[in-house]
Amino acid sequence: MNTLHFYLEVPGTPIAKGRPRMTKQGHTYTPAKTRNYEADLRVLAKQRMRGKAPMAGPLTVEITAYMPMPASWPKWKRELVNEDGVFIRHTSKPDVDNLGKIIDGLNGVVWVDDSQIADLVIRKRYDEKPRLTIIVQHDPQAIHSKTKHKPSKQ
Repeated sequence: MNTLHFYLEVPGTPIAKGRPRMTKQGHTYTPAKTRNYEADLRVLAKQRMRGKAPMAGPLTVEITAYMPMPASWPKWKRELVNEDGVFIRHTSKPDVDNLGKIIDGLNGVVWVDDSQIADLVIRKRYDEKPRLTIIVQHDPQAIHSKTKHKPSKQ
């Protein structure tokens, strides 16, 4: 049974991880918009963790990006977006895989390393209140793949 260990809600329009850019000299860098959003995530996550150590072991992570409804939408279309934002699906940019990469900023804060994420669900929805939510769950009975000894029965 998975138990909730972490919940984070970041207000504002979610930002997906931008592609690395290259200077004329051949050096790569992460776009400022991405760096700033990852930094904001880290700060909010540190506050939420309240000094607790990063989680270890296998994790399940759910990311939901609530995107703003386009201003050009008529009232009837806005009314079709229900509480879960699922009647009209968000099928434009940003891509879900790039939304998933933005959580790299939580390494060493919420979990030791994102390689611990065994299950990842990413959703894009419309909502009047744009935001990004991150839910992290841990199954206390799951065994970490790096476990060296058979666990004892309790």
